[in-house]
Amino acid sequence: MQRGKAIFFLIVGLLIIIIIFFQLNDANRNLWNFISLVANFLSLYGLLLAYYQILSLRELSEKTQEAVKISSHRLKKVLSISELSKSKKIIEEIQIFLHGENLYGALLRMKDLKEILIQNKYIKDLEPFTSIKQYKTLLINTGIDIDNISDSLINDKEKLDKSNIIKNLEITKSKLIEFENELKNRNDDNR
Repeated sequence: MQRGKAIFFLIVGLLIIIIIFFQLNDANRNLWNFISLVANFLSLYGLLLAYYQILSLRELSEKTQEAVKISSHRLKKVLSISELSKSKKIIEEIQIFLHGENLYGALLRMKDLKEILIQNKYIKDLEPFTSIKQYKTLLINTGIDIDNISDSLINDKEKLDKSNIIKNLEITKSKLIEFENELKNRNDDNR
């Protein structure tokens, strides 16, 4: 209840108490009855104030919960975009390792990339992107490329087709850029 309304209600209530007090017959019009009437009114007034405070707190709580929900959703979206950006950077590192003939570095970063791609499947905001067949193909190709690099490191005689791995990485990077742009531009009204 607003302060002005509370004061108005208090004044009106006290005036009513005074009117009621003077309506009593002379025998009942004493100080104890007046105090009793005022005390009863103040008790009711206190209950009414408490009720309005509870309503006010409830409204504030609902607004706070909604603000937290919106903030949480935005944070999740930012984290999802961050994960996609991180994946793109790892792809660039892998390509640099491959061009520089550092297959051990490429293998480690390929495993990191696969792990992130798998983790992305469990991020709710990325679910529309990671549940499609193309994403599953990216995961499979990443796994195959990891096996090829690993086999090449184990068997020195086996020639590694780096151009195919780089091609697969470019496809993955392009798809991640597409996902990132869609996520950035998605209308969040449907939380």
